[in-house]
Amino acid sequence: LIIQMQLVSFSPSEYPEASILNRLVFIRVLILASALAIYLISSGLLQLQLPIQLLLAIAAYGVFSLILIWLRPKLSLRICDLELAVYIAVDVFILTLFLFFSGGAANPFVSYYVVLIALSTAFLSQKIAWLTVFLSIGGYSFLMWVQPSGSHHQQDFNWHLWGMWANFLVVALILGVVVARMSDSLRQQQRLLNEERENALRDEQILATGILAASTAHELGTPLASLSILIEQLENTIQEGVEGETLQLMEKQIDLCRSKLKFLTLLGSMEQTEAQVPIDGFMKTVLEQWVLIRPKARWNVHYRGTQAAPVVKHPIALQQAILNILNNAADASDSPVEVAVSWTQSMSQIEINDNGPGLPQAKINELGKPFISTKPSGLGIGLFLAYAAIERMGGQLKVHNLPTRGTSVTVALPDRVK
Repeated sequence: LIIQMQLVSFSPSEYPEASILNRLVFIRVLILASALAIYLISSGLLQLQLPIQLLLAIAAYGVFSLILIWLRPKLSLRICDLELAVYIAVDVFILTLFLFFSGGAANPFVSYYVVLIALSTAFLSQKIAWLTVFLSIGGYSFLMWVQPSGSHHQQDFNWHLWGMWANFLVVALILGVVVARMSDSLRQQQRLLNEERENALRDEQILATGILAASTAHELGTPLASLSILIEQLENTIQEGVEGETLQLMEKQIDLCRSKLKFLTLLGSMEQTEAQVPIDGFMKTVLEQWVLIRPKARWNVHYRGTQAAPVVKHPIALQQAILNILNNAADASDSPVEVAVSWTQSMSQIEINDNGPGLPQAKINELGKPFISTKPSGLGIGLFLAYAAIERMGGQLKVHNLPTRGTSVTVALPDRVK
């Protein structure tokens, strides 16, 4: 009876490793204690002769597996499907071997195969679950094949055994199909919940950034107004020339800052009433705005489309995202920034290429996270907000290095972004 109390060594990578291993240790200790109790009852009260060699083998295997589970967290290697497959194959083989020496298919604990299948379909991947199904069916079929045939009075019992085998086959297939799909669905829901939590965390960070920006806009209003007054006074005392042109440029920049701050404070209400804008007209407006921010910026723009330009919603948020990308491209190189705007029936795309040195792949993989910048002196807020704004509109922002030199940033937007 002890032989059938084996436990599969499962440790799914979809769950926290420490929690799963703690459960394994607890369950295996419980199983070993139960096996010992069954052995004492069988040999003491029922006077059954159980082979001591098999008892020692099962005990040694249980203790050895507990040691392995205890040492497993000390390894930095990630649990993979191959490791789980080895666990399953070894446990099914040992269970089949022990059943073979303790009554074969007539042993009432042969249904423990179903326990292995249930554990696999509930906690492991679908591939490992089906591996368990096929191995268990193979083990049970082997026990039925080598079952010794008795006299005629045992014929009915043999039919009973074959009925048990058929019942097991049906149950195993049902578990493999239904439970495995349910487990995949639950894991998919868990992934979606994790994505929702990440989006909620990102929204909180954006909200905090917005509150800080509004506060900063309010605080910067006074010093900018003071600077405007000082520049007007200096214009009255300085003659026309280089100094006068410098003051005019300073005045334009201060006016631009003031308009930006005013725009920031009205951003929320403007977002509610804005109209749809064609993608080509939107890009022209962005470039006109960009030249005010960076008068020395140079660019080449190309428009490609086989039909009327589709419209986009939320142009204010998208405009800020594109401006951040353009500024990064201009900072990367003095060469003109290459801008390509294209559209199809279902998708609009804005591609911005620079001629800079490019970015390390490790840096590209982290872009979009808070405070991850492409520049040594950058804060990492611009790209973070760009990623967030574009993803909230249902679009995608992709960054990759060009084959020769430079970085390419592609903004893909679905038709009629909402």
